[in-house]
Amino acid sequence: MQWLKDWGAVATAILALSTMSGLILRQIKKLIKQHTEPLDALKKSLDSNNAATRAGLKYSIVKAHEEFAKEGKIGRLTLECILDMYEEYQALGGNGFVDDLVADLRGLPPDLGR
Repeated sequence: MQWLKDWGAVATAILALSTMSGLILRQIKKLIKQHTEPLDALKKSLDSNNAATRAGLKYSIVKAHEEFAKEGKIGRLTLECILDMYEEYQALGGNGFVDDLVADLRGLPPDLGR
């Protein structure tokens, strides 16, 4: 009969531990959710900001191409600035849309007055 009492105590302990484990796991999940929701919102905001920056860089490169292709020449420092914008545009996930435009700008003769 003693072995039955011992098994009963073991079963009770196992049940108590599994209940405690379930409660602890539920609390951990709740804490994870509390901390990941603000991070998700921050990521969404950062992604939106990056998209706006990328669009602004793309627009600036397109406008520069229109202006300098029309002039038929480009200043060395101006080209350097455009190449910096192009590098950042690509780093932000920009596609190949402006590749040909930048190649055209690189091929323009230098404006010695700038």
